[in-house]
Amino acid sequence: MENAPERTKEIYRLKNLTGVYLWTGNRVHEAIQDILSGFQKTGHWPEEDVVIKDFLDKLRKDYRQSATATPGSPFQKGTVRLIEHDDPYRAIDASMWKSVTDRAIFCVRGFFSSAALKEIRSAVEEEGPEAIVRKDDVLETLPIQVDARTIPVYVTIDMLLKKDNHYLVVDWKTGKPKDENHDRQTALYAAFVVKKFETKPENVSFALSYLAFTPGILDKTHTDEKRIERVFGEVRDSARSILSCIDDPDEGVAREDRFKAKPSRWKCAGCEYRRVCPDAMLVS
Repeated sequence: MENAPERTKEIYRLKNLTGVYLWTGNRVHEAIQDILSGFQKTGHWPEEDVVIKDFLDKLRKDYRQSATATPGSPFQKGTVRLIEHDDPYRAIDASMWKSVTDRAIFCVRGFFSSAALKEIRSAVEEEGPEAIVRKDDVLETLPIQVDARTIPVYVTIDMLLKKDNHYLVVDWKTGKPKDENHDRQTALYAAFVVKKFETKPENVSFALSYLAFTPGILDKTHTDEKRIERVFGEVRDSARSILSCIDDPDEGVAREDRFKAKPSRWKCAGCEYRRVCPDAMLVS
């Protein structure tokens, strides 16, 4: 990277910036992971107010770290750099910072009152701490065959619970409930659990937990072999489309001119690479 062109260095730097929603969302996921890990080690659930204090301390440290960094300066590993501090166009006012951090706090408090935590408590009472099979701490792969090539689909499950030989996948959501189709996510998670733990699709359920808005609701859905195969077909089609634009898939070598830009004022305004993109539309 030291001898790379300046534009490449800047792209790498921008890649390591994070937005305020992604930052707080990641911190919420980490807080829940720490709660679950702590319970598995000690057998005790932490006090909610203690968790909130630690959570706020981390947010404040991150904010100070980012706010005091010089915009445009090189990224340092192990630090948090927010694009809202780096890009003047993306800057937000104090009320917005407060709104976003308040929502993050609601999410952590929501976990303590959530239907998901009730499910966890019930499972560990019967199965012990090992009922918590995954807690957003393992990046795993689900191999999918695309023609003569094996493509890894990366899977990180927020929380996987096992009770009575049934698996429940819970996805923590920090935003507002949305009326959208989660078929692909459901099918891929189910396929991973089926393969990894040698079970059947009917033994796997999936639920979204909207921690800041409806933590008391946990609607479970199921999938089946047909839906899994349909989603696998969609993934294969997407992979073929991407591979057709890559000169050397084994080395990951691709030319920029083979990927057509689709600029728009709305998309470009929210894109962290806007400042280095020759096709970006001007925003003001």
